[in-house]
Amino acid sequence: MPEGFGCGLLYPVLTPRDGNCVPRSLSLAVFGTENSHLEVRFRIVLELAEHVQEYVNSLDDTTSQVACETSNHYCDTVYDTFIQEFLEVKSLGTFIGVWQQQMCLARK
Repeated sequence: MPEGFGCGLLYPVLTPRDGNCVPRSLSLAVFGTENSHLEVRFRIVLELAEHVQEYVNSLDDTTSQVACETSNHYCDTVYDTFIQEFLEVKSLGTFIGVWQQQMCLARK
């Protein structure tokens, strides 16, 4: 990495363009390799399934509205939009939406 680049906490990651960039990046951070991206995606799906209401209710009204309007699965309600995104994220090579990204950042 070029000297002076980054803040010491964040580093650029080059991953294949296969729709698994978030799981691959998390796998690299946690396991030291991108090869565990399937396990990471599974854990994302499991986390979302176990805590649906927590994630649906976790965004303020403005953020929820933006998340819904920018979703490829826009529905009339935040809950329905979340469920449609959740159903898609189970498949390999699919986009990780705002709720999934929030989960990746918030859970310890």
